[in-house]
Amino acid sequence: MANNIFISYRRADTEGYAGRIYDRLAEHFGDERVFMDVNDIRIGQDFVDAIGDEIIACQVVVVLIGSQWLSLRDAMGQRRLDDPHDFVRLEVGSALKRDALVVPVLLNGASMPSADELPPDLAALTRRNAYEIRHRHFENDMKTLISELTEYLACECDDAEAATMPQRASRYRNWVWLLTILGILIFGGGFLWWRNQTHNDSEQPITASQTMLAANAVTPSETPPPIPTSETPTVTQTSSPTPLPPTSTETPSQTPTPTITETPSPTPYPTQILDAMGIQMMLVPAGTFTMGTDGYGYWDIVAHPMHEVTLPDYYIDKFEVSNSQYARCVDVGICEAPSLLGSKQRQTYYENPTYADFPVIYVSWHSAQDFCTWRGGRLPTEAEWEKAARGNDQRAYPWGDEKPNCQRTNFWPLGACEGDTVSTKSNPTGVSPYGVYNMSGNVAEWVRDWFESYPEGNLKASKEFGLSYRVVRGGAYFDGPYNIQVTVRKGLNPGAKQSYVGFRCVMDVDKIP
Repeated sequence: MANNIFISYRRADTEGYAGRIYDRLAEHFGDERVFMDVNDIRIGQDFVDAIGDEIIACQVVVVLIGSQWLSLRDAMGQRRLDDPHDFVRLEVGSALKRDALVVPVLLNGASMPSADELPPDLAALTRRNAYEIRHRHFENDMKTLISELTEYLACECDDAEAATMPQRASRYRNWVWLLTILGILIFGGGFLWWRNQTHNDSEQPITASQTMLAANAVTPSETPPPIPTSETPTVTQTSSPTPLPPTSTETPSQTPTPTITETPSPTPYPTQILDAMGIQMMLVPAGTFTMGTDGYGYWDIVAHPMHEVTLPDYYIDKFEVSNSQYARCVDVGICEAPSLLGSKQRQTYYENPTYADFPVIYVSWHSAQDFCTWRGGRLPTEAEWEKAARGNDQRAYPWGDEKPNCQRTNFWPLGACEGDTVSTKSNPTGVSPYGVYNMSGNVAEWVRDWFESYPEGNLKASKEFGLSYRVVRGGAYFDGPYNIQVTVRKGLNPGAKQSYVGFRCVMDVDKIP
């Protein structure tokens, strides 16, 4: 069972306090309900997976903030909180986007940082009411903290208990109905048996003439012809054992029964096609879906509000555009070659046959659009991209609402799955409802739209809104679980060429050759 309380801390900042706080919490709640890395990760266990699982499942995250929590730097002089892969940042950021109770605990005179001092994904921490623990009043301060957490966890348990009561009541009613019906059946069956016995006792012995009549009865294989429809049906018998074919007899006074003829529906488009270049594309059927989110994470705000969008049929690439596919456009002089030929961790990539089916990167929005146009298609709109990724059920990820893992997608779950791109055909268990691969993670994807507010959205949600940035969707190999959700949208300079940005194309059904 997942621990209820997770302690997040920096060893160089608050390791001494963390141990004491853990001891007091474990003494009260039980050590099986409190998680701290040095105590709860077994020897040989993957600590990245262990921390990731606990932070996702816990109910309370206690964030210990000392005097150096904000300012500690790594060996290169970079502030640790500015590193998107910093464990503390990932822990706190993951907790803030969930329903967990996040409690900033200020230790020995530390002050709460301002939103301007924090990375964007931690800015919401400043809206959480902080609690202070002082060295001289440690025991009393811990008693108050434990009392508050006890009350909160008790409420959570009561809510969970209350949520199951309707289910238990429903099950009880079902049993009552089942037993009642069973009793009626038993009583009814007994009555019929008694009546049948009484009837049999009063029956006369079967005579020989009755036996002969039974022998002349029609057997199942000699089914009599259907009775013609008329007000007074007449059955005509013949001496032949073979039944006559039905005779159509119409009575003038009878009104013929109308025959319902369904109008044939148009032949549906094929689910999967190959375009003129032999690139696989998947059908996204016409219809209405819900776009955007009403969440309150940093990137949720720019995707407000949830709204319905209706789209016609269209096709979208099953896989991200690969190096080998893009190279064909470069070879004919239409597309510009990638600005760099390597990748994040590889010196050779674009021209290396080993990575022929890996996503093309270091291409601008303009180059992506050139490639799609050359193929007879275009970049997808945001709405087309999001529907292809989530379908009609408002799921968080292409595969559903289950938390991501390295089998479903290429991302950074408190440590890299790969730390670089993977094949466009990877992660088949993470496909979207329409069979589209890697719409979360691997590489973020250019789409057609400018980075602007949704209709009726907050125009001030981002200072980048306007006609300066194009949208990228889907997150990349270095993004955590939150940033690879299908509703997350970010703006990027259309001339930018990044190691984590690729694309895919769409085609209208009337443009399919």
